[in-house]
Amino acid sequence: MRSLLFFAMALMLSDLSAQTTISSTNPEKNSLPAVSEKIKSQAIPKSEANVLLESDFSDVSEWIVDSDFGGTWVQSFDGPQGQFSIGPIESTTADNGFALYDSNTICADFDVTATIQYAQPLDLSDVEFADITVQTYYRQFQGTCSFQYSTNGGQNWTTTFLFTDLDVNVATPNPLFLTIPNALPGGFDEVLFRFRYDGACDYAWMLDDLVVTETADFNLAINDFYYDSYLLFEDFVTGDDGELAAENYEYTDYKTSQVRPLTFLGFIENVGAEPLTNVVMTVTLTTPAGIEEFTSDPIAVLPTLAEDTLQIEDVLPEAFLSGGLIGSYSVVAEVSCDQDEVILVDNQSETKQFQVNDEFLGNFFDQATASDLSYLSSAFFSDDQIYGSVFYLVNPDSVNYIEFAYGNVNILFNENEVFLNIRRANVLGDPSETDSLYFGLEEVNYIVQEADLTEDSLNLIRVYLPNSVQLSSGLHQVEVLVPFEPLTNGTIPLVRNAEFTSGTFFDFDEFSGGPQGWFVFGDDNPAIRCGFDPAFNAPIVITSQPESEENACINSSVTFSVEGENIEEYQWQRSSNLDGEWFDLFEANEPSYTIASVDFFDSGTFYRCRVSNGFSTEFTEPAALSLDNIAPQLTVTADIPLVFESGLNCENGLIPNLIDDGIVIATDNCPISSSGFTTFQNPVPGSVAELEGTITLDVFDGLGNSGFVALDYVVVDLSPPLPDADSLETLTLGCGEAVLNIPSAVDNCSGVIQGQTENETVFFEEGEYEIVWSYQDESGNETTQTQQVIVLGGNCCNASIINVLTLDTLWLQDPVCPGDTTAVLIRFPNTVVIPPGGGYALRFFPTNPLDPDYFTIINQRVYKFDNTLNGIANPGIEGTYLVYGFVFSDPNDPLGSICAQTETPRIYEVLSPEDEGCSSIVELQGGVTESLIYPNPANDRITIVDNLSGTSVIEIYDLQGRLVLEVQNGGSDLSKTVDVSSLVSGVYTIKTIGKNGLSVGHFLKE
Repeated sequence: MRSLLFFAMALMLSDLSAQTTISSTNPEKNSLPAVSEKIKSQAIPKSEANVLLESDFSDVSEWIVDSDFGGTWVQSFDGPQGQFSIGPIESTTADNGFALYDSNTICADFDVTATIQYAQPLDLSDVEFADITVQTYYRQFQGTCSFQYSTNGGQNWTTTFLFTDLDVNVATPNPLFLTIPNALPGGFDEVLFRFRYDGACDYAWMLDDLVVTETADFNLAINDFYYDSYLLFEDFVTGDDGELAAENYEYTDYKTSQVRPLTFLGFIENVGAEPLTNVVMTVTLTTPAGIEEFTSDPIAVLPTLAEDTLQIEDVLPEAFLSGGLIGSYSVVAEVSCDQDEVILVDNQSETKQFQVNDEFLGNFFDQATASDLSYLSSAFFSDDQIYGSVFYLVNPDSVNYIEFAYGNVNILFNENEVFLNIRRANVLGDPSETDSLYFGLEEVNYIVQEADLTEDSLNLIRVYLPNSVQLSSGLHQVEVLVPFEPLTNGTIPLVRNAEFTSGTFFDFDEFSGGPQGWFVFGDDNPAIRCGFDPAFNAPIVITSQPESEENACINSSVTFSVEGENIEEYQWQRSSNLDGEWFDLFEANEPSYTIASVDFFDSGTFYRCRVSNGFSTEFTEPAALSLDNIAPQLTVTADIPLVFESGLNCENGLIPNLIDDGIVIATDNCPISSSGFTTFQNPVPGSVAELEGTITLDVFDGLGNSGFVALDYVVVDLSPPLPDADSLETLTLGCGEAVLNIPSAVDNCSGVIQGQTENETVFFEEGEYEIVWSYQDESGNETTQTQQVIVLGGNCCNASIINVLTLDTLWLQDPVCPGDTTAVLIRFPNTVVIPPGGGYALRFFPTNPLDPDYFTIINQRVYKFDNTLNGIANPGIEGTYLVYGFVFSDPNDPLGSICAQTETPRIYEVLSPEDEGCSSIVELQGGVTESLIYPNPANDRITIVDNLSGTSVIEIYDLQGRLVLEVQNGGSDLSKTVDVSSLVSGVYTIKTIGKNGLSVGHFLKE
């Protein structure tokens, strides 16, 4: 038995995404941005990483730029300019500026280097590595982009090149969330980094929203994922039969299996700082027969950008063996490991899709999303027989021709005759044991002619059968029978496929084309007239006889009949490619021809009419038609009007994916079949400018019919305010201190919103407290935050309430300006009786919590006062009292451009001291006497009279208890004079220390 050599195509499907590329040996710029999805990146969520640095490029002082020619990096708000502008980056904070290198406006004749460097070095002494995530947008022409870092002050730089897979005139997504894992080394206290552009006349590069995070201990990424048919052939080298063509291969494996297994490859990378163990890939394959899972052997992956491959070999899905292999397939891989805390950057691959069909040259599905898996089997050979692909037919069908490949050899006519057959196949059995469907009925042979061999390597030869062969459902295979020793000078015939052709239904709707075109006439008995030169004076009529017009999606028979006069030859022709070869449907001038079974979804088949009167030949325009005239139906499941979430500043509304989200359900009369599918086109989610209106959703069935639905909508603000801080810091206060810093939030519609609370914000007792701040926007959306407060003990005025009064006549004696920290006078009405004694406290707060003065006047502060001071009105009666440490605070006017005087009614609480009481500034202890101070108030000098002798030190304290003046040997034993002209206006406490004791007094400096 002589071994026969043959060639079969091996199919490999990869996950390299389709990209729009303009290629040329001398490329020119194209003004329309092309987008490449080849670049894959994932940003580590900030909530899961230790953030070391953030920059939104709004502060230009954070960055240093440098260029050796012309323009350099700039802060931009409008994006690139010039003839080939690619538009601004659509980053998160693009509104407050971004970094731009606009090489298009420079267009130097030589290479330019331009860098943008973060101004301050990073201290990474306590981390192992740091990752960098940045939002970027770049379109390639003739430039090089890179990221660099230096650990020695910029003397040397380590470079990582970016966008290396980006072709000419191809752009990244806008924006691309680019993560550079392990971008910066740890263990150094000063690390510099920068972005660098090298090139001449290019498009533009933009950067925004940069985040530096500590590299996680465990972090795994899937870089690429492939699935393919298992390659069953290897290069064959021998001298026995002479020199063979390079495309010859020898069958080496799986001789008993007719269906080819699959192999899955996952290329992974450890971008963390620690090793990963028991790393496993699980592949989920969804087939027409169900869902199957396959698992790889576990491996370990070392840290710091180590790469490895997870592999699952020789997978034979049940669908391939059950007769249900025709249809749609999807495959997705997921990676797991022992480390539960691993941050999986992208632990799941993109879902890949492919079609298994029964037509080698099928073109009825989108090649951008599915790939033609035409060879499902290894070819099996025995002696002089070669068996081709195994096909599964869902419904009965017919075959019109067989196509095979033949090498370019010197024709020996007695050795180049081939015999063709179609037979039933058993995917696990020996094909030679199966019954022939065609041999014995009529022998089909073909002698390869020299005219067939026009190519240097393989030539495709199509042989039409004398009659269509009706095939039942199930598995079938094509065979080519070759006489003994046909390989004297070259390759043997190679079976490619039996194309299960079946023309398309004709659509009896009106349409035109060609010199006369196609015409519709007769409503009850529709017919299509083949146009031709009127001089021929004879019509050619085709009638269609579908089995069921009510359900036009089933396979039906079609009979073509031809009639005419004074015509020498007429014929119908078909082609699967308008630019390819046209083939006659039947013999010229045959009265009729029937295609027993028509595949409704054969939308890649075109028909035309050929008419000749012996002198000239005319053709109608090609047309591919069907009986499906029913538009897709749309059902709305949501209430109308639809409610869309408002966008930024409430200037637009955000449209979701209406079909994927189930808001609109699309159906069609023609279901998805094994050889085609109905396509529903859904608008890309975007935005609407008007806050209410109507949008239209269009749906197309891929066969010329469309449906639409108009949907009324309104835009509603459903987003609550977003607090400025993720959490509020715990405050530590002293007794009597108040919370002055009011937190705020930002709302997409209302802008900045100040926090509101119903809790106390001033505290008089030691302990732990909680304040609940709320932020509510104009639409009623609310967010709350909780803040913890710790109050410590000390000189705290723990006082009980003597009286609570609503006073409408209490007012500030003099206007008080923001930032004024001097003592002020407050007049009390005669309704207030304050008992004699020192250390009182006065507390203010508004009667209405929404009173704006709550934030601008007093902020619920507590002010101490003492009605026993010398020179002040008599205690216990109506009068003017000095209040210590009055602070006027206006957060909205920090520069103090407004002075205010208030008579706004408020609640005032006068607090009396308890046993330990709240004293003035200095506690009066045993052995302490009170000094007589005059003049009081004073301007330049004061005189202190007491009974102390041998005075050595006089100390003066302000209201905060700070020593502001110290005088040694102040004077005589009983009277001392002190110069206080250097003190600012306010209330002070004097402590006089003598040989025989201590005296304390108070005075007001004007």
